[in-house]
Amino acid sequence: HGDSITHLCANLRGTDSKWSEQPSFQADIEAANPTHFPLEVGGGIVGHTAVDAATEIDKYLMLFRPVRYWFLTMGTNDLCAGAETFSANAQTWIDKVKAAGVVPILVHPIWGNDNASYCSDNGPSFNAAVDELVKANGLMPAVPLYEATVGHPEYFDGGDVHPNPAGCAVWNAVFANAVSGFS
Repeated sequence: HGDSITHLCANLRGTDSKWSEQPSFQADIEAANPTHFPLEVGGGIVGHTAVDAATEIDKYLMLFRPVRYWFLTMGTNDLCAGAETFSANAQTWIDKVKAAGVVPILVHPIWGNDNASYCSDNGPSFNAAVDELVKANGLMPAVPLYEATVGHPEYFDGGDVHPNPAGCAVWNAVFANAVSGFS
């Protein structure tokens, strides 16, 4: 359940250059474990935040009952509103996912490439908030996107917050590693 970065990097549109490069997240997972080709529903929606995720998740959970693991890959669009607001919305999302009997997984939001308009300096406080949510809810460790991208402007085009193909390759590898042990 993500934003435009998820949509871009999950590469649901194949090899169209404006939607990143292959291999996609799905292809990385299948290569690592041929019996687990993941279902990724929707990927991400441009401009969405954790409040959108909290209000949308009920419908998604109903429509996609076989999906066992749900990731909240929001955060970049939430950075300027602050970690407290994000945490409240993320907790609502977590509660709904758990109530459906499936597994919520949080993500340390991708580094904002020092983009001031996205309040990228708030990244560390968001990571701390995510870690508190993980601990309070007994979740698996957060997917470390921030740690994999922080200080790597070469993963982004200019001052943009959206990763370039190299950054999306890192995004895919981090997610592939995070889910490699799932059954």
